[in-house]
Amino acid sequence: MVDDVWTPAPPTPRNPLRLISRLTRANLRVRLRFRMDLLLSFLYAALFQLSALTFAVVVLQQFNSLGGWTAPEVMLVAALRVLSHSVHLFLFKNLSRVPEMVRIGEFDVVLHRPVSPLLQVLLREFHVSVFGDLAVAIVLFTTALRLLDIQWTVPLLLFLVAAVIGAALLEGAIQLVMASFAFRTEASDILMTWTDNLITAFANYPIGIFPMLLRLGFMTVFPIAFIAFFPASVILGRAGDGPAPAFVAHAVPLIDLIAFAAACWWWLHSVRGYQSKGG
Repeated sequence: MVDDVWTPAPPTPRNPLRLISRLTRANLRVRLRFRMDLLLSFLYAALFQLSALTFAVVVLQQFNSLGGWTAPEVMLVAALRVLSHSVHLFLFKNLSRVPEMVRIGEFDVVLHRPVSPLLQVLLREFHVSVFGDLAVAIVLFTTALRLLDIQWTVPLLLFLVAAVIGAALLEGAIQLVMASFAFRTEASDILMTWTDNLITAFANYPIGIFPMLLRLGFMTVFPIAFIAFFPASVILGRAGDGPAPAFVAHAVPLIDLIAFAAACWWWLHSVRGYQSKGG
């Protein structure tokens, strides 16, 4: 019988990187056995991202710009969003399984293994749909770069890499907080779906097109402006044109990292207060 309140499991093995590598390879081998499932997952992810961009395409065909941003500039915002989302899915997709794991009691078993509970959740399954998102992101990004005259420098390239990884961590932080509510409410899976849909619906666009109240919300309570809009503004040399000072846009990777650290603290705090469904 699992205790009502979780007590820490033994520490994670000394070489977690080897563990991560082995489990990832094993999960990938399992998924590769089902070729049709792999193909359908790839197509579904690609079509889902393309459908989410349909509205922007229709609007740009009519007006040629959106909130003062040209079609190629908006395409860059969308490309950065889908690219960072691909990295997010690779790292954090399995967070969506937490509510179900709690409901059926699987999380009780996780807590008594000698590995970090969060690491176990993240390595639970390999999702091939990430490659569908990545394919769309690459097409969007290369197309936008052909249409834009961006003067690439080493610092700017480093910022691009840091911003994409940081945005993936920020999206992971948002979902980590939502997943933590699984220890308190049965509706956490609804919250996770809602936040994912909200990011898909609004993070593809320049923040200036939204009313002031939404702008403030997207920079504070639900900070999706840091996923793609601010990084794109830096890459395009428009960091000072947005609703925040230029230094905020340049500090996006650091802000994302701080948000992720805070979300990890909240997860640990929530896990320590977890009460077993087994009684």
